[in-house]
Amino acid sequence: MKKSLLTIGVATTLMFAWSIGRVQGQQDQSKGKVVFVSADQANFHETIAGVSMAAIWGDADKGAHATFTKFAPGYDAGMHTIPMAFGS
Repeated sequence: MKKSLLTIGVATTLMFAWSIGRVQGQQDQSKGKVVFVSADQANFHETIAGVSMAAIWGDADKGAHATFTKFAPGYDAGMHTIPMAFGS
């Protein structure tokens, strides 16, 4: 009985994970193009003292985006977390 429940649980989990990946893979494919950008040609602007950012795509204030980030030598961000950095 325990083996049957375990097998069903594993199968259900795998099907659920596969369906999430499938749905994400079917989202707008035109936006999935590779972007090649050189940090040497980026327009950096200082966001806070010691931190400069340059947008690659998207808008950091409005949602999904990619940026280059530079830190001044010796910059210390201290102990912190970034809760929304890896999805929500």
